[in-house]
Amino acid sequence: MFGEAWRSVRRSPGFAAAIVAVLALAIGANTAIFAVVEAVLLQPLPYANSNRLVMLWRVHARGGGGAGMSFPDFRAYRRQAQFFSAMSVVAGTPYTLTGAGPAAGLVGVSASANLFHLLGVSPVLGPGFAPGDDLPGAVAGTDAVVLSYHLWISRFGGRHDIIGQRITLDSRPYTVVGVMPRGFAAPPGWRADLWTTTAGFRRPLGGGPPLADRRAPPMFLLILARLKPGVTLAAARSQMRAIGARIARRHPRSDGHTSVAITTVQAYVSGRYPSQSGAPTGAVLEIILAAAACLLLIAAANLAGLMLSRGAARRGEIAVRAALGASRVRLAGELMAESFILAALGGAAGLALAAWLLPILTRLSPLQFPRLAEAHLGVPVLAFAAAAVLGTAVVVGWAPALHAARGAMEAPLREAAGRSRTEGRRFLRVRAALVVAQVAATVTLLSAAALLALGLARMEAFRPGFAARNALVFDVTLPSRSFPPRRAAAFFTRLDRQLRRLPGVTAAGAVTLDGYAGSTSVLSVAGRKLHRPGSAALAATTPGYFAALGVVLGGRDFTRADSPAAPPVAIVNRAFARQFFSRRKSPLGLTITPGVGGGAPRTIVGVAGDLRFNFARSDLAPAAPEIYLPEAQVQPNPIGLDEMTYYLRTPYPPMALARAARRVLGAMDPSVPLAGATSLRRQLRAASARAKFEAVGAGSFAALALLLTAVGLYGVIASGVVRRRREIGIRLALGARRGQLLRRTLGESLRLSASGAGLGFVGGWLAQRWLAGAVFGLPPARWLVPLASVTAILAVALVAAWIPANRAAAADPGETLRAE
Repeated sequence: MFGEAWRSVRRSPGFAAAIVAVLALAIGANTAIFAVVEAVLLQPLPYANSNRLVMLWRVHARGGGGAGMSFPDFRAYRRQAQFFSAMSVVAGTPYTLTGAGPAAGLVGVSASANLFHLLGVSPVLGPGFAPGDDLPGAVAGTDAVVLSYHLWISRFGGRHDIIGQRITLDSRPYTVVGVMPRGFAAPPGWRADLWTTTAGFRRPLGGGPPLADRRAPPMFLLILARLKPGVTLAAARSQMRAIGARIARRHPRSDGHTSVAITTVQAYVSGRYPSQSGAPTGAVLEIILAAAACLLLIAAANLAGLMLSRGAARRGEIAVRAALGASRVRLAGELMAESFILAALGGAAGLALAAWLLPILTRLSPLQFPRLAEAHLGVPVLAFAAAAVLGTAVVVGWAPALHAARGAMEAPLREAAGRSRTEGRRFLRVRAALVVAQVAATVTLLSAAALLALGLARMEAFRPGFAARNALVFDVTLPSRSFPPRRAAAFFTRLDRQLRRLPGVTAAGAVTLDGYAGSTSVLSVAGRKLHRPGSAALAATTPGYFAALGVVLGGRDFTRADSPAAPPVAIVNRAFARQFFSRRKSPLGLTITPGVGGGAPRTIVGVAGDLRFNFARSDLAPAAPEIYLPEAQVQPNPIGLDEMTYYLRTPYPPMALARAARRVLGAMDPSVPLAGATSLRRQLRAASARAKFEAVGAGSFAALALLLTAVGLYGVIASGVVRRRREIGIRLALGARRGQLLRRTLGESLRLSASGAGLGFVGGWLAQRWLAGAVFGLPPARWLVPLASVTAILAVALVAAWIPANRAAAADPGETLRAE
């Protein structure tokens, strides 16, 4: 059976090569993308019994976004929760490493001492944290640090005698007690250079209380926990919400209007949980995988149509073999075997293509997918490829095999002699169903790609409120132990002056890290007390910040005269003015009373445009109210003034200033690192990487699908015209007009295409609704998008049908009948 099928394939090398090429493209793309999906979303996390690990965090009860949590809240959760065998708190903590080469800013994590035990991962070197290192009175745990494998190799040369050695973090000595395995991440999905214990939370925070004190400002804390055997996620979620409600009632000032979110760690890493604000990893990959699967479906339907037409052309051969005694099962089996051979060849070529594509995807992907480097063609991926090959073989081969075998038994000698070439209704129905399915899938994919392209165009046209060209951006983080609030303010003042003096700098200014230092309530506006205090985002800036961003202010910028002894002032953005002031009157000169800084009234001296720092599509919503304060007037209030983001404007290439800025900072204090230096324009482009990845990926598959559909429609119409050339010749000989035959042929093609386009319109609408829910910031689903896709596919169908129909209608009837 397979021998005869292989000989049949070899007799048509061109046809076989075309089918193998199409299958290789579709299966290879699906396999490569599934390898990424399997590594990022499906592969179990590298922790012991990772399916029992959950993540908890505080969210706003109404909005669902992340909310701050105090360390005493975590202790209350740990004390009252009964469904967990272990709980650990984690918080991001920046550190500055000195004494081991140039000063470097590091990403640290402060965690409970049982974090590594909870995850079931031991250090590769050293004992790690000891039980109780995070408890009050644990002196050793206060200064203990565990290094990541990358930091151990890059900064300490992989020395095995590092255990017990002291390193300097934030001008404070820490003892190295462990090195974690290569690639280890905790919390999952975070990149951390080192881990310390939460014993440091008992140190005073600047001039305020320690973080372990309830009076301290809340932080964004995550809680890792392990479910007890037999406990479900729903039961744990119900219990934690009840505990959170009790805490909120007991502390309404700090914990009111908040609740607790809980999900599996696997879902947290993939980004598939309701309260995430940002770009969910799972949604991005699922969109691209769905587009690739749609392309595979279209390719299978296309190839099934080609195989059906080829089977019809071979009916004479099949009829003769049936007359000579070949059974229906054998004939159908040989045709299916031929389909399996072609699918196997396409699958092998597809695996080679996937092996070539996968390193390119992992290396050039604009998105930082967690665990992307682990993507490889392992057993699950090979099983997926095998399933795709088998499924494609069945889809491509069953209809031609069934039709040819049945047709052979119905009229073997008549077909062999060529007396009748009319096709049965079953053949026409199967061929029509394949065309309809192919067109419907193409319209669905085109609609999804068009919506993603609209989202990208909307994002590219969006103005963030500042001039991105010719601006350098970098972060400066001061070690809190060496820089108390007043010294930090003096340091930033000196740094500001030095940076302004650099050749080529036309403006320089800074803002609290990432342009955000929390939020504040607005108690009164223009002397009127608000019955329901509003809220606004809060940031502290240095003079020149708005000029460095190229923002035109209504009013004036902050100056050095806005000292702690000067009258309190503020700058608000336009969204604040729209929400709290009458549009007819300028807010300049009026007063506001924010809840921060003791609630002192502040005079508004400027109105800035609405600035967007993250540039994500989720930020395309209306801007939120913001208040800017001069950094000199917010000391010693601890709102993050030891971390500032600097902007330098220059008429020259921005990166030329980075080295000069590092020299200035190193001359002022070698222990202070300059981190993340890049051009503002590059940062803006990087922020749209996800939208481009989605749009380009789905758009590429849609373009291939449109091409395959056009070729498939052309092949179906052309083969149909060839089979009907005797009928067409007779009609022309009897006086039928060429226009009538042309319209008849085109009408049949457009009827099939219109049926598929109608189904595709519904599929496109549903795809848009799914995308709008899975991808932040996309424009809402519109009926115009699937309608445009329907129009495009009908135009392609018209062109694909016109060529063979026009050729047949223009043929000479005498030559056609003589050929028959």
